[in-house]
Amino acid sequence: MTPGMPMAADEDDQPFTPGPEEESHMPPTSTQPISKQTQAAVHLLREQFSEPIGKKSAKFLELLPHATTTRTDATKMFFEVLVLATKDAISVKQTEGFGDISIKSKKALWGEWAEERDEQQILEEEEKEKELEQQREREGEGVQQRHLVVGVGRGEGASAVAA
Repeated sequence: MTPGMPMAADEDDQPFTPGPEEESHMPPTSTQPISKQTQAAVHLLREQFSEPIGKKSAKFLELLPHATTTRTDATKMFFEVLVLATKDAISVKQTEGFGDISIKSKKALWGEWAEERDEQQILEEEEKEKELEQQREREGEGVQQRHLVVGVGRGEGASAVAA
């Protein structure tokens, strides 16, 4: 940098609001799938930076209403903000220790990468599907057993049970 020359604006300091052409696939710096919690944070931040709200930046504390947010939830959201910052989806600034944390969106926040499922989500969905299938099989066996019971009776009582 030459003394006396004005500094160029840092690209990270410029907020980003997507247009229709930018909403295509924009991968973050890491292309690994993200957790459900990170996906929830992405959606919360997209909501803050989209129309009609359309903020240029958001304060961390504004994202979490004090009256309804537990310390645990705030800690989890703070972690997710850090995850998204490492994925270059947002820029995060804090000018002093324990001061306000300012969050600005970047192009990667609007990418399709945030909708991909991670291995844990895939396993959970497969497990849920297996449980549903087993439940359907048990229900089907119960119906078959009822049919067997209906056909066991003798004489006139059997037709009354079958009806």
